[in-house]
Amino acid sequence: PLSVRGKLTMAAAAPKKPAGEVDVMHTDDIQSVAELRAEAFAEKACWVCCESRTDGIRENIKVYNEYVKVDPVKLSHCFVIRDDKGKVLSACQLQMKSDVGDFLVPCWLGMRHTLTSGECYLEWIGASEAARGKGYGSKLIKHSLDFAQREGCAKMTLEVMAVNRAMGLYERLGFVVKAKSACTKLGECVFIWVFMGCKYTSAIKMEKPLSPSDAQAANPVPPPAQNQMT
Repeated sequence: PLSVRGKLTMAAAAPKKPAGEVDVMHTDDIQSVAELRAEAFAEKACWVCCESRTDGIRENIKVYNEYVKVDPVKLSHCFVIRDDKGKVLSACQLQMKSDVGDFLVPCWLGMRHTLTSGECYLEWIGASEAARGKGYGSKLIKHSLDFAQREGCAKMTLEVMAVNRAMGLYERLGFVVKAKSACTKLGECVFIWVFMGCKYTSAIKMEKPLSPSDAQAANPVPPPAQNQMT
């Protein structure tokens, strides 16, 4: 019988869903996802590397091709929304248990995220210019939260630049800010400033519990209606 990872790999080979619906990434989406991520994060490109948009696309293609080799199931944890021509308009990548981390983030100095017990980590989420303002980000995050909870995760975490307007969206979806140590903040400040376009100095960690008790507290079941005698 197939292992769980084998079944998840097969899921990524299922027929694609219609335009506007959330779907898992397929291998033939690699080019489109690479273009999207390079566009969405162009302003955060590393100035030290003098990286252009073309360089960003090339690096993302390389990263996802590497995932196909070493951890193909990771593609099943990338959710996409396509247009009617099959082009990816918006996407997000999760890091689940046993997944490799984000190969675009250096592993030295502990910058690449390491999962804790029960954690699902939102590595990145982005939308093309044409897709912004259409609610695709909210749609992807809600789908990801449902997926992570079904997979038994206890929480979802993410990091967002302190000046990013997306914080409002995350807060509306139940994410709360988590404190970081002064040492962590200092190390991140240097890394973020140097390697993310010299426009940002800090990232905020946010977390949303996914345990059944928390989900029930957030969505309480109303008491049954009382029959009234007339």
